[in-house]
Amino acid sequence: EMGLMKTRKGALEILNVVLLTGLMLGVVPAVFIWGEPLIRKNQDISFLHNSEIFISDLARGIKNIVNHPGRITVDVPPSPSPQIKILMMFDAASRRLLMEVSGTSGAIYSPGGLLPLGRNSCTPDEGIANSDEQQTLCARSEKIGENYITTYSLKFIQLNTEGAQSYRIDLTGASNTLGEGHSIILENKGTKTELIDGKEVLKTKISVEMR
Repeated sequence: EMGLMKTRKGALEILNVVLLTGLMLGVVPAVFIWGEPLIRKNQDISFLHNSEIFISDLARGIKNIVNHPGRITVDVPPSPSPQIKILMMFDAASRRLLMEVSGTSGAIYSPGGLLPLGRNSCTPDEGIANSDEQQTLCARSEKIGENYITTYSLKFIQLNTEGAQSYRIDLTGASNTLGEGHSIILENKGTKTELIDGKEVLKTKISVEMR
């Protein structure tokens, strides 16, 4: 009887090992199948947060060389993975800098219209000094298939005062589109007053060169 109990005990231990091994073999593929996409999605969302910080820092850099004339060079951030493509654009017609991040598996903004990332809304070209911000910074996400494209746009608006004079930062240069590995060169080209619609507008020109 003791021998029979030992045999049964041994058989149960072997069965437990077999079941545990089978369970582990089942868990590993599950972690691979479900864990890897989740990790990638979290990494992509983290990169979008960093992209928002980048475009905000770019706005601060431009305002800095308005107040302290000079020249700065900003590198286009590298893609965190082969699936993600980064494009930096300057649209001379709208005096707008844009950053497009495509191929992310997730988004931090609701897909659809433009979302303001500051105090200003995304449409006006003018605001009130000491109330509105100089820059308008917005983001738009679109879902294309299983992935997302997020575009950040940065422009500067005219700030009006109660008096006759207004202020504006003008981004100037040729329209261009470049990807990672390239740089944006921003330089203060001077400030002058122009009379526009009866208003004195103090304009500071910042040249945008992408190479």
